[in-house]
Amino acid sequence: MKRLTKLETRNGPKLEQLLSARIGEVENPDDGDPVITDEDKSLFRNNCTQFLRLLLDALQRRFGDAVDVLTAISRILSVESWPLTDSDLDDYGDNDVELLGNLHKVPLEAAGICIGARLIGEWTSLKTRVVKRYADKRKAKWPDIGLLECDSLPNIIGLIDLLLSLPSTSVDCERGFSLMKQIKSDWRSRLTNPNLVGLMRIFLDSAPIGQYDPKAAMSLWKFGGS
Repeated sequence: MKRLTKLETRNGPKLEQLLSARIGEVENPDDGDPVITDEDKSLFRNNCTQFLRLLLDALQRRFGDAVDVLTAISRILSVESWPLTDSDLDDYGDNDVELLGNLHKVPLEAAGICIGARLIGEWTSLKTRVVKRYADKRKAKWPDIGLLECDSLPNIIGLIDLLLSLPSTSVDCERGFSLMKQIKSDWRSRLTNPNLVGLMRIFLDSAPIGQYDPKAAMSLWKFGGS
């Protein structure tokens, strides 16, 4: 959002290169130089500004306060965008980790994960270790990092595991609503919510039939009431 806002008054590198093209008629039409007049530049700048304002307005309506959260998640998980120098890396992401830790306080504490100063301290250690271990940050993958650091830095790895589990789209929600309509049809309108939830969990979370071992369920059904 901040980068887009800056582009309202500042040209990007590619746009600046285009707008700095030679103005006036081309002496040799075959030399490939673009002909851009001051009027063209002004019109393009106005159209660009209008487009950016409409885009920013749409993003604000769609995400609202979630923009800050999404930006924080992106800064934490995108290892490639981490600063290269130690001075810049020192405080990088500290506010983001604090924001996300407080936002997800209930599930994190339920999982035994500490937030606050300990979480920030582990985040600082994790940044240092990752940058030293991976000269090429494009090779840094969170599953590998998690396996290496889960014992020594359990709190920050727990937060990152939670962030990685958040769906990036609404596909899962749409799939759930579609399944609910299939299960609770007009013929089963009296199906209670607990039973509906149970049936949906079976369809959504269970292993495929070819991989399902029914012995545990059969044993529970047979001896569960005794």
